[in-house]
Amino acid sequence: MTRPTNSRRSRIGAAVGAAIEGGIYGWQHRNGGFTWGGFANAAGEGAITGGIAGALMPGVGNAAARALGLSGGRALATSSAVNAGVGAGFSWAVNEANCQPTTPWDLLIGAAGGGISNLIGPAFNWFKGRLPSGGLLTAGGCGSRP
Repeated sequence: MTRPTNSRRSRIGAAVGAAIEGGIYGWQHRNGGFTWGGFANAAGEGAITGGIAGALMPGVGNAAARALGLSGGRALATSSAVNAGVGAGFSWAVNEANCQPTTPWDLLIGAAGGGISNLIGPAFNWFKGRLPSGGLLTAGGCGSRP
């Protein structure tokens, strides 16, 4: 599997951001006040935020680890720590741009999202290596048993 380009990371980040913000809007307005326009606005803001975050991370942390000449576990730990800081800072910046107060939960969630950005690819590859080589479905259909 090849590494995603910045463009692909931005698209993935935009999709995830739109889903999260749209879901939050839907949850907050589940008992009334839901409008499709409000939902679209929330999803659009999430897409913009997620796209920018996808372009920034994990590239910033990786650049820091390379600049320090690190490799292996040290590079992964350094990159994750730097990306956690970038994620927390990004959460603060988005809240400031939207004239919203920043809570400790905002910073924690931003840091967690940034910190795990380096771990998603290795986790996917680990999980992919554990799947049966023939896939999850057999060609024989429901009636066949090995």
